Amino acid sequence: MNLFHLLIIPVLLYLIWISWGSLPRLIFALDPSRLRYQFVDMSDEEPAATTVNRFSEIVGQLQQLGFRRLGLKTEKLPLWSSTIYEISLASPDHHAFASLIKDPKRCVYYFYTPFTNGAILLTAGSGAAFPAIQREDCVQQVSVYDSPELVLAAHQEQLQHFTATGLVPCSSYTQESRLDATRQYYAAPAIRRIARQRGIFELVALLFPISLIVILAFLGSRG
Repeated sequence: MNLFHLLIIPVLLYLIWISWGSLPRLIFALDPSRLRYQFVDMSDEEPAATTVNRFSEIVGQLQQLGFRRLGLKTEKLPLWSSTIYEISLASPDHHAFASLIKDPKRCVYYFYTPFTNGAILLTAGSGAAFPAIQREDCVQQVSVYDSPELVLAAHQEQLQHFTATGLVPCSSYTQESRLDATRQYYAAPAIRRIARQRGIFELVALLFPISLIVILAFLGSRG
């Protein structure tokens, strides 16, 4: 076995490893319509999702705040990516959806309000990994608080700023309108911009090992 074969094997393994995680995100960045989202039967929920600390407590607090359950919503990127499970709730009085992402290690929740003109407002509890966005038609913020009541208060404060400028929150808070709101979120220009930026990084991550393979193949042919 020559030097070329010794080098090409780990590079190929690295390419497979990178491709496994990068390809679904890259395809989504190029074509957001490839994202699949739907409501499923509660029995379809992943068993590991029930181990999240404080999950039941937060659901109860949201219900006390006036939110009612819509069901279990799933989101899945293209190809072999894992499915994201989240409990969806809604409150017409607060003009907001609430979602709790089912994760075996932590409980991430957020409030989300879509507007009739396509604007969006999302406020997440502390520790969530949503990038901060501050635009006239898109505000995405992570609160310093972990209490649903305080996070909702921050969401409502920003909601008042939006409505003061003439923006109108969507009036329907059903399963169907929640799916429409998901589509509106990923179609928002600010969200699309972030997806494209991440797509560039995914593309670079894929091209790097491919370029190494080409270089090694060239050197191997000369040897």
